[in-house]
Amino acid sequence: MIPHAAKARTFLHDTERAAWHDKTLWQVRQKRDTAAHAVPEWEQIRQRASDIKDNVLANLDALDAQFTAAATANGVTVLHARDAAEFTTIILGLIRKHDAKNIVKSKSMLTEECGLNHHLHDNG
Repeated sequence: MIPHAAKARTFLHDTERAAWHDKTLWQVRQKRDTAAHAVPEWEQIRQRASDIKDNVLANLDALDAQFTAAATANGVTVLHARDAAEFTTIILGLIRKHDAKNIVKSKSMLTEECGLNHHLHDNG
């Protein structure tokens, strides 16, 4: 797998693509700022979201245990992985166990960060 920094260097050498990316990023930021300014209590909402995130991170173990218990009680199988290698091994094992031909991924950043596509490709 090519490291992100190497991909970024290659991308930035393509000045046309880099300029397009920069322009697009600023357009998105302008739209976000316009939407934010249209909501008078934007900063309070933003602070509340930040406080919720901080609380979740501070209590992640307890919240994970609570979620796992509730999901399991509802018949859901919850699997935990310590790292990317364990994650990709678990997914490949499930695919093989069920002889799956197609899978749906809903957290594409997670699968990208863990190298799932490469792992699956390398394992047939």
